[in-house]
Amino acid sequence: MEEFYLLTFKNTHDAIGCEKLLKEKKLMLQIMPTPTSMTKSCGISIKVSKESIEEIKALINRNELSVKVIYLYIERQFTVINIDK
Repeated sequence: MEEFYLLTFKNTHDAIGCEKLLKEKKLMLQIMPTPTSMTKSCGISIKVSKESIEEIKALINRNELSVKVIYLYIERQFTVINIDK
């Protein structure tokens, strides 16, 4: 069963900044198009593993990353995940 998290963004600038920071932190990621059913803003999303999500949330809470929404993908379904701020 495939399970991953999808990070969406308000704009391309935020997506590219996130990609750069996650690569610097040596976190595995994959750039992919944002499904149009999720958002009409930025067309770029970042797919990350469940092993990385707590570190990513910590970066968001320290305002080092600007993420619009985090989705959990499991069993062919996306669910919005709360970002504690």
